[in-house]
Amino acid sequence: MVCLVLLAATTASGLDARYHTYEEVAFELDSLAALYPDLMLVDTIGVSTRDSMVIWSVKISDNVDVEEDEPSILFHAVHHAEEILGLEIVMYAMNDLLSNYASSSQIRGFVDASEIWFVPIHNPEGHKVVLDSLDLSFRKNKRDNNGNSIFDYTPGIGGDIDGVDLNRNYSLNWIHSTDQWISDYYRGPAPFSENEARAVRDLAQAQRFAIALFYHSARSGTKEIVYYPWKWGGKYPPDFPIIDDLARELASRIEKDGGGETYDYQVSGARESFARDWFYANQGALALLVEVGSDIHPPGGAVDDICERNLEGLYYLIRRLHGMGDASGAALTGRITDGSTVDPVAA
Repeated sequence: MVCLVLLAATTASGLDARYHTYEEVAFELDSLAALYPDLMLVDTIGVSTRDSMVIWSVKISDNVDVEEDEPSILFHAVHHAEEILGLEIVMYAMNDLLSNYASSSQIRGFVDASEIWFVPIHNPEGHKVVLDSLDLSFRKNKRDNNGNSIFDYTPGIGGDIDGVDLNRNYSLNWIHSTDQWISDYYRGPAPFSENEARAVRDLAQAQRFAIALFYHSARSGTKEIVYYPWKWGGKYPPDFPIIDDLARELASRIEKDGGGETYDYQVSGARESFARDWFYANQGALALLVEVGSDIHPPGGAVDDICERNLEGLYYLIRRLHGMGDASGAALTGRITDGSTVDPVAA
């Protein structure tokens, strides 16, 4: 649907030049906002914990400067520094929505009836470690855990003294995640101790997303799968039939890299401080995580195809906001109004 043009043919890192650097994302967001000022709004929601790098949010909607009474959905990428495919999917989707708005009635319907939000790089300082080829397997942010003002990391998997796993820094079940600095899964000194996690928390509280999708890529373990809340001690959450159906349908719309099969889906049994569980329990969002790609850093020539196939799932979720793509025709949003004024009331 859309082909992205990057600024440089080569990068200084060991990664293919197809992958966006932080600077390329900044340039592209500015360019898109200038081209589509009525449809796209770029904002700063925070800065990273150590290097104070800007964390962006992007809103795509008609009347983009107005808070309308429309359902909102979030697509989020780069909790973990090395998991860079999600950024490419998010950038691809934004380009597709904007460039096809005028010509596609489906896209125009999505944009006119929804508030579509993106966080392209949640962990900019960790992402830069990877794109600068300091450590292609770095996962965390760069919190100075031992307070020595030196970035203490060890190239290769694990062994990094500094940094917090941002997807273990949410308040729900924080106590169950590890308190060991050197772990790739270190939870941080306190729930929401990290600027990055607080930035996304505050965005969620302000926007009350109906659906949230978190893009990850598995270094090890199961790939090309959708995870969703939850099965803890044999118990499921109250909305389990709805979120189970949503996960199954999302997975069925994303073709695996090898072709012929679609993504798997699985309820999560892990009880740690994951974003998806916090978003569901604390904000009421139907929150899913998708592990994209059969390789964490596929060749650049494969990236557009992965993005295109994941676009099918992304657009399915937007359709479900409005009761499209479901046999019942039931939307996943509702409206609460004041009985006297008929004004919307925050849920």
